[in-house]
Amino acid sequence: MSADERLHRVLRLVQLLQSGRNHNASQLAELCGVSRRTIFRYINTLQEGGIHIQYDEQQQGYSLPSNTYLPPTDFTLDEALALLTLCYELADGEGGVPFQSGARSAALKLVSNLPQHLREQLNGITQALAVRLDSHNPWTPAARTTTCSLRRSLGAVACGLSIEV
Repeated sequence: MSADERLHRVLRLVQLLQSGRNHNASQLAELCGVSRRTIFRYINTLQEGGIHIQYDEQQQGYSLPSNTYLPPTDFTLDEALALLTLCYELADGEGGVPFQSGARSAALKLVSNLPQHLREQLNGITQALAVRLDSHNPWTPAARTTTCSLRRSLGAVACGLSIEV
């Protein structure tokens, strides 16, 4: 593996750790395209370089404070939710949406640069949302019509309900 490839993977690891979600070593390895053992080596290298990587015993995952590298992005909750929903849900690999890999990468960068309070709100909301497009023609006007407004949906999620749009 070249030094450029290694650097790219370590930076990808930092993005994942800074995303606001806890990831275990197996998840990180899969997302970075390396072995679990390599993830442990990368984490050790980052820690030796003075980067404080947090491990949450309860959630069994690693994370990095969001303000470690990049300043927060100035998105509202609605803006960030719209972008993340599109990137995460429509780039799930099942719908054949173009640029799936790029969408997931963009979502990761977005989340890793949001203020902590916004990331916490979004993590709860995005885990409760599911978007499914009509399989025979996903771009018809009927498929784009939602049965409830975003505000009502957010209210339902805030009450602990899962919704599917």
